Amino acid sequence: MMSTLTLPDPLVIATAHFVAQRCEAYLVGGRVRDWLLGRETADTDLAVPEGALDHARAIARAGGGAFVMLDAQRDVGRVVWPDSGPPQVCLDIARFTGPGILEDLARRDFTIDALALPLASALPPRPPNADERAELRRRMLDPTGGLVDLDEGRIRMSGPGVFDEDPLRLLRAARLAAELGFTIVPATAAAIRAGAARIRLAAGERVRDELLRIIAAAGAARQMRQLDALDLLGHLLPEVPAGRGVQQGPPHDRDVFDHTLGVLAGIERVQALLAGDGGGAVDADTPLVVPAAWDAILADRRERLLAHFAEPPPSGVHGPAVWQRVAALLHDIGKPPTRFFDADQRRNRFPGHDQVGAAMVGGIADRLRLSRGAHDYLGTVVRHHMRPLNLMLGGDVSDRAVYRYFAATGPAGVDIAVLALADNAAKGSRGDAETTALAQVVDRLFDAWFDEHPRVVAPPPLVGGHDLMRALGLPPGPEVGRLLAAIREAQAAGDVSDVAGALALATSIVDRPLPEAV
Repeated sequence: MMSTLTLPDPLVIATAHFVAQRCEAYLVGGRVRDWLLGRETADTDLAVPEGALDHARAIARAGGGAFVMLDAQRDVGRVVWPDSGPPQVCLDIARFTGPGILEDLARRDFTIDALALPLASALPPRPPNADERAELRRRMLDPTGGLVDLDEGRIRMSGPGVFDEDPLRLLRAARLAAELGFTIVPATAAAIRAGAARIRLAAGERVRDELLRIIAAAGAARQMRQLDALDLLGHLLPEVPAGRGVQQGPPHDRDVFDHTLGVLAGIERVQALLAGDGGGAVDADTPLVVPAAWDAILADRRERLLAHFAEPPPSGVHGPAVWQRVAALLHDIGKPPTRFFDADQRRNRFPGHDQVGAAMVGGIADRLRLSRGAHDYLGTVVRHHMRPLNLMLGGDVSDRAVYRYFAATGPAGVDIAVLALADNAAKGSRGDAETTALAQVVDRLFDAWFDEHPRVVAPPPLVGGHDLMRALGLPPGPEVGRLLAAIREAQAAGDVSDVAGALALATSIVDRPLPEAV
């Protein structure tokens, strides 16, 4: 028996349609695979002999969905239920790519996706239980041996030439391996390496979505090493492996590339600690010693940090945790192009790497078709990722310094503070004194954002622009904005507390240049 779910189950709606029409149709792809693995899925794919677009339109009308044309030439349509999700529930219907279903399955990308069930069969609710999964296996169409590969945890291409048909499949193999915890078989891995450069032919939007899913998977640093081993990372994000072999001085004990992956692992560890799952996946290739100071800082503000990180993400359906990981992956991309060997200190230095890296984010955002929100967030984090460390080295966490920090970073300043912890943990031979001092800076930044926000981060305005123009006889222009900024900073520092003080400060500085914020 089939059951109707609270959200629309496209399989229930589609089955009713095809049974009523007495038309041949097959459930294929990810939903079959995930059912057999006991996993939930939001996507449902059907294969039909002909008329896929007409079927999609009819199902949309009958099921309260919206019809989307995917490919008129190949006869591929989609039904979307806009009010569902996230993730959004959708149904894809495609015409056979061969004369029959077996030929269609043989042309699919990987054997674990080349499985099908006749739609007229009595299919269980999702996800099926163990007994139902056993029954599904008995009725499965499996021309390429996908069931065995599913049992063995293998990603294997269905046949030669599958990557020629769609270059995105090169990346999709890595994404499936990452999400399912499967291993790509040697022959398939070799084929991926041989054709890796062709990933550049895939649309940026499609590459972005696959890449973000890989970064979101458990063991993100390990997944990046997998992409690197498949020769894909250099074509997707060449700025990251450019750090290989770029040595750094003490306290760093690894090159920029390995350090970057260590920071990525550190961000995942922070996310896991906040989620309460004990610290997340451990990557033996990415050493990371979590300082004891993390426990107190994160535990004391766990709920508020979780609420902060639950704010709407900068782009699309991908949550804030994914963008924090992307920021960690990109934070030091400015180091290779700014490398300078200091002969006096006999070490590499990277002057201005934060600014250069922030500028490089623009090219990555264009290449991967990132939204403006994602671009701005990543650029802000990369540009300012050194600020917590600089506050620690300068010994200044005064209210004025903290105000300037958040004036420059906004809400991303909380993320940058967390990144600073991970950055420090991935340096290797750092001293306890530095670790403790940096933790105290992060603690102070958290205090300001969560507990002293109206006083230190965003003091309520004492005067407005019109007040200043009237009192000082100023015309409209940037000078008014500069004076308002100076008053707000003085408020945060405790130097100004009322209108009279604000106007007096403005009067005292109107004829002299204001110091640049740092």
